[in-house]
Amino acid sequence: HSMIGRTEYQNVSGTRCATDFVELPSILMEHFLNSRTVLSLFDLEGTHALSQINHIPEDPCNSIDTYSQILLALLDQVYHSPSVLDNSSFSTTHELADLHNTKGLIPHVAGTSFQTQFGHLFGYGATYYSYLFDRAIASRVWKEVFKKNPLSREL
Repeated sequence: HSMIGRTEYQNVSGTRCATDFVELPSILMEHFLNSRTVLSLFDLEGTHALSQINHIPEDPCNSIDTYSQILLALLDQVYHSPSVLDNSSFSTTHELADLHNTKGLIPHVAGTSFQTQFGHLFGYGATYYSYLFDRAIASRVWKEVFKKNPLSREL
């Protein structure tokens, strides 16, 4: 965030922006790192396999990653909902298991507590959804502005 930001005032640079857009720069950079044109800049001797193929295959795990992000966004919303205060027996593990078992593709593994080791869920304050939101925006920006010629400095 801070490396590519060009602002005059530090209070609007890096991650100091509306929470909805905090992940946009890093997700947009992922598109550049999947571009054959950009990757070829690192192949100075022309020996890398990328120079010998005409396309980079779609990431086969992309759907699994999106599924995981949706599940985490749902979990984040539950953890920051009024039900936490209204229910004296609220259990983060039970809520995670319930989401996995009712909305997930992969059932919850009993005896695990992944959420206790994933700091993003309690550091963002019910804004984890911004990863999905920013992924959609970054994809659109990439397609509309950069995809045809990612090295161009023209707008």
